[in-house]
Amino acid sequence: MEFNAETGKYEVKRTQQVAVLATEEKYFKFYYEGLLYISDMPLECHRVFYALLDNMTYVDQTVEGLGDYGMHIFLNVDVKKGIAAALGIGNHRTIDNVVAKLVKGEVLIKVGRGIYRPNPYIVARGSWKEIARLRAECGYPFDKGDTFKTVCARKDM
Repeated sequence: MEFNAETGKYEVKRTQQVAVLATEEKYFKFYYEGLLYISDMPLECHRVFYALLDNMTYVDQTVEGLGDYGMHIFLNVDVKKGIAAALGIGNHRTIDNVVAKLVKGEVLIKVGRGIYRPNPYIVARGSWKEIARLRAECGYPFDKGDTFKTVCARKDM
């Protein structure tokens, strides 16, 4: 409160401070059993998988016609070329080969042409409530002690 000599009145001045909070950083929820599962995955697969996760939507970001859940990774030629360039991979078709291995090893689930979702028992992004619903719908995909290489080997038989 300040006294104004010209008017002879006390004046109340109010100030308002506005704090701008930073946006939430990108995050992924990795699950312990899922990390054990992918622990024997080839390095090339790890590198591409983590690059793909940068393009993943949140579980509650749904797209019409693709079901009730998000966590989609949209892969077109431009995205593959970008990932290949970022990782120093000469040919974007290598990304196709690695994605095929990740699908075979049940790390990625093919949703549609050029659309994938990571296995929600390995990694997820979003609210636990929605992730739990998605996990329940998918069912637990691994046998006890399974790893990426054992699942791929079993499918090669």
